[in-house]
Amino acid sequence: MDPEFRQGHVELGRILKAQGDFEGAIREFLVSQRKDLLAAAYAMSGRREEALRLQAEITSKEPGNAGGWRLLASLGETDRAFAALLKQYEGRSEPLVLLSVDPDADPLRSDPRFQELLRRIHLGA
Repeated sequence: MDPEFRQGHVELGRILKAQGDFEGAIREFLVSQRKDLLAAAYAMSGRREEALRLQAEITSKEPGNAGGWRLLASLGETDRAFAALLKQYEGRSEPLVLLSVDPDADPLRSDPRFQELLRRIHLGA
């Protein structure tokens, strides 16, 4: 109804990314201006250089950016992704309450550290 409603573009982008339509997701994340999600979609679409360039831009402007783990996970940099998640945990980052259902965490789920982090957040068994 409102083409300027950014959260609508975020959610549509997430759906498209989950369906494997990375180019569609990229378009939606561009409109939503969610650079962390955009960088992860770039990485998943094979556009690694664009993802890394965008991540450098995000990090320079927002050193404590909460979404950096998404890009790291999508690039297969599991250890760095967990380090970023741990930093968020220590900072009591509110978005972590959705970690157990966040599809961006899928590349991390098989790692025992993921279940341990969920337990520490009180989201796991």
